[in-house]
Amino acid sequence: MYERSTNQPDDDDGPFADRRVQLETTFGGAGKLTGDLSPECAAILQQVLDALAKPLGPEDLRTEGERNHDALQEALRRLIKSGLLPGSAGTDTRAMVVMPLSQLRQMPGACALENAWITARTGQPG
Repeated sequence: MYERSTNQPDDDDGPFADRRVQLETTFGGAGKLTGDLSPECAAILQQVLDALAKPLGPEDLRTEGERNHDALQEALRRLIKSGLLPGSAGTDTRAMVVMPLSQLRQMPGACALENAWITARTGQPG
């Protein structure tokens, strides 16, 4: 609001540019998580906690904070187990292979694939 009132250009990349999450590893591998979440991120995290941090019954003596911790751990475990976690910072992994056509045609199964390709292209121009 201050920048708008002084007509100064906005140097950030939009609302909630100061969003951040920081994980500090402490002694013995434990961690301390701190952050400032955008409204969208906070709403999504709240949905996860609401779904996974419910008490497991009257015998569940964990505090709300302990249940939230366990819910976050469970959500992250499920994400990793699902295989949906990218292995390269969110970008698709690509490989470019350069080889002569003659070598490709000598590979096992190449003849059947080549015949299927020719059959599929029969009657097409070019």
